[in-house]
Amino acid sequence: MIRVTNYAQMNRSLNNVMEVQARTYATNTQISSGKVAQNYAGIAGDSEKTLNLRSEATRIDNYLSNAKDVDRRLTLIDQSLSAIGDAASSLRTLLMQATTSGLSDAVPLEQEAQGLLDTVTGALNVSEDGRYLFGGSRTDTKPVTVPVPDPAIWGDPDASYYAGDEVELSARLDDQITMDYGINADRPGFQQLIGSLKAAIEAGQTGSTAMAETALTMVNDAIATLADYRAEVGTNQARLDSIITGHEDRKVTQEEAISAIENTDIPSATIRMSNDQTILDASYMMVSQINRMSLADYLK
Repeated sequence: MIRVTNYAQMNRSLNNVMEVQARTYATNTQISSGKVAQNYAGIAGDSEKTLNLRSEATRIDNYLSNAKDVDRRLTLIDQSLSAIGDAASSLRTLLMQATTSGLSDAVPLEQEAQGLLDTVTGALNVSEDGRYLFGGSRTDTKPVTVPVPDPAIWGDPDASYYAGDEVELSARLDDQITMDYGINADRPGFQQLIGSLKAAIEAGQTGSTAMAETALTMVNDAIATLADYRAEVGTNQARLDSIITGHEDRKVTQEEAISAIENTDIPSATIRMSNDQTILDASYMMVSQINRMSLADYLK
């Protein structure tokens, strides 16, 4: 029975017990959930800061996603340019043999050149996730028409085969950074190479050494230009790597700042709960002792 003499002390003790119980429960919830609070009301003082940090983190994620998309496309573009460069080198070797030894059955110029043309058109018509990469903004259309039409004038490069537009692919990679990374299939180097391949096919069909020499001149010009295109892609890839690294570093910083506000410091919370549990045990003992006290005990 609670006596009048210890009623006030009992109330104070019970209130202390309830406060420690609530604190222990809250700490246990923080440890089990890993979060300081279960809603923004629990971190009201930092809620605006947290929302701003999350908004910034989302913006970084979007830019990082764009950058990685571009990186993947640049890799495919570089692979295509490598295949095209190899085809150009093979064509030059073939044409040097044809013009040196003369066009004969020993040099199947028409068939070899047609195979190389197929390789080049396939590389220029490469797509990534349904998007053609060498046709400018017309990403839903193959940039090179197959079969490739004959040029208007043999020996003069033209882009009659091209079905894309003049817009280069570009992407927003940061608030102040937009990268133009597209290489369209109507660039002069591709015109020279495709013109050379068509001339080589024509030379094989007609047996014209003059046409084979025209094709050789064109492919030599193409090879030098194609090397510049690969260098351009390499420069963009290096720049992109730097941008991606910067975004990833900023993302880590944002996540650490959010974690410092929202996530529970488990070691500290465990120590705090242990201390509260000790206080709670002592409080239970005090309440029990108060409950057993008589007026005579109180007046001692």
